[in-house]
Parts: sequence; structure tokens; C-alpha cells
Amino acid sequence: MGTEQRIEELEQRVAALEGQVQAQSVELKKVFAFLFDRSEYKGLIKQGKAEWPKMLTESLEKYFNA
Repeated sequence: MGTEQRIEELEQRVAALEGQVQAQSVELKKVFAFLFDRSEYKGLIKQGKAEWPKMLTESLEKYFNA
């Protein structure tokens, strides 16, 4: 594998990781919003204006539905 090709591959991997980090940041904000004002957030979910935080769902499944 040539150096140029390896650099391109690494740049693509870095870009993918940056996207994942940004997505996690957004997901954490959703979780905090849900935890600090559950009744308001649940209302927004029912109205279709917000989604249930995936990170919270994954945590609940992992630690409480073993």
C-alpha cells in the first residue's frame, strides 16, 4: 500500500470518527434535556417534535435488562 493511499485512508477514518463524536454530542444533549425536564421532553416526544434519546435507551437495556 502506497503512502498516499494510506494517508487518504487515515483521513477518511478521521472524518468518520469526527462524525461519530459530533453525533454523540447531540445525543448527550438530548439525554441531559430528558433527564432535567422529563415531563416537558415526553410531551415533545408525543407531539413528534423530539425523539427518545437512543443513548438513554441503550443504557437502560444494557444495565437494567441484563
